[in-house]
Amino acid sequence: MKLSIPPTILYLLTIFLVVTTCDTDSPTPFECEKGFLPCEEDTTVCCEVICPENHHLCGPDSIDCCFDTPSHEFQWNVDTIGTKGWLRDVTIIDDNNIWVVGEFYTPDPDSSFNGTGWKSHNAAHWTNGKWIYYRILKGAPINTIWAFSENDIWGSNGVPIHWDGNEWKLYNIQKLGIPAMERSLVRTSIWGSSSSNMYFGGVRGDLVHYDGSTFQKIDISTNDPITDIWGIIDEETGEQTVYGTVSYLLHSTDKKIFKLDGRNMALEALNWPGGADLLSIWFDTNSPIYTAGTRLRRQHPDSSNWERVMLKNKYMYSVRGNHKNDIFVSGWQLLYHYNGIDWYEYTNLPNSLHLKSLKKVALKDNVVSVIGWPNYVLTGKRKGK
Repeated sequence: MKLSIPPTILYLLTIFLVVTTCDTDSPTPFECEKGFLPCEEDTTVCCEVICPENHHLCGPDSIDCCFDTPSHEFQWNVDTIGTKGWLRDVTIIDDNNIWVVGEFYTPDPDSSFNGTGWKSHNAAHWTNGKWIYYRILKGAPINTIWAFSENDIWGSNGVPIHWDGNEWKLYNIQKLGIPAMERSLVRTSIWGSSSSNMYFGGVRGDLVHYDGSTFQKIDISTNDPITDIWGIIDEETGEQTVYGTVSYLLHSTDKKIFKLDGRNMALEALNWPGGADLLSIWFDTNSPIYTAGTRLRRQHPDSSNWERVMLKNKYMYSVRGNHKNDIFVSGWQLLYHYNGIDWYEYTNLPNSLHLKSLKKVALKDNVVSVIGWPNYVLTGKRKGK
């Protein structure tokens, strides 16, 4: 027996089924409170919109994220380290923990130190509102420094040295299989992601990696100075990317960028055109790669070409950043900050430091510290932070 449904009843039944299917408990963006969206895992509830690091909600009624625009405004302070001497490098742990290294001197009126009337130091630590001077491991000049925490600090005074919170330890790399004639880890570069993943660069092209127990020499096929090393670790994949720069200043010799692969094999990379000095390199995830030297240049992730950043036509010594929208570059009579929108030049620094040579720069969150030649430290704290 066949059941015949009148067309009118069939039409009404169809409307009922469609309405019933669409009538769920799933919220829409208009039903969620401001700053919330239906959750991906369960669309019947609302989840807060969490923006990525260095981003914020574009507005009070928005569910889109916009990148932060860091302020150019810093409160600046200048200190002179010692009476005479020079500084080589700086590292920031936080605004109460800043280290500078080099070789500098303070008066010794009774000549009790060594009979010269001067006492030598090779490090200074900013803490509790003052600088404390140190002679670390017999006082040989320290040229590079890198800090993870107040109890985990690396440096080089010709060989790697490490502070573990109790004592400074010197690693005699000659005993570790690196010949004495190649022990040239001075005045150049240091970078690491942890104390079991450290890189040290030297003035004769020597590159050494430390894995927490063993030092390994890496051949980068040059006898010229490794002027800088920088790397990042991808938070999602754990993949490491490390680049370094080679340049013998004002000489027409090796000027190149090398990349270390997963086995710490060095490869020439990034299509550097040559000719221009390379003193510093910096990059972040998805940011351009910046180099400082004869000029400031950058290479975008989707390009193999280098472009000049149109700043002053002067020598650039150092480039460092928090992320792609918060970058400092220092150089000969200049200091610039990039906030993702524009480059701002500081032209009225204390003690007229903007008219002097500004060397290494370090940036950590809202604190920046710059070495001024020969023995100045310029420190800035972002206003309102």
